[in-house]
Amino acid sequence: MDLKKRFLLKALAANLIVSEALFKNLVWSAEFSVEDRTYLYPEDFGAKGNGLIDDSAALADCLRVSILMKKKVRFKESAKYLCKQTISIVGTIKVNATGATIISNGNFLEVIDGAGSEWVGGLLKAASKPYTITYTQDWS
Repeated sequence: MDLKKRFLLKALAANLIVSEALFKNLVWSAEFSVEDRTYLYPEDFGAKGNGLIDDSAALADCLRVSILMKKKVRFKESAKYLCKQTISIVGTIKVNATGATIISNGNFLEVIDGAGSEWVGGLLKAASKPYTITYTQDWS
């Protein structure tokens, strides 16, 4: 194969790879478009809601974007969101967690300057059994 044909094939292959990447980004952007939706879901931000994988980052992103876009957050019914980190947000949130469970040890959410915030439904469950052990120096 001569040099011109090789160069042409390489350029064509590179163009196809770039086009595929652009296409995937456009499809993802279209699926992620939330301007016309009433609610944002933690799953839009990567939450699994299976109670096994830590959803802290996805929940934080969802709540922060909801404040910026002035959207409500809706947790999926029967989802179990594991939250291992405390989420700190600034602003008013409106959350409908009806039917969902948040699994956490301690405070999972801190809302600062959240006047007018609303939280409806949901169940808060401890990630581990809430044992308190008190002991003395001699254990006898």
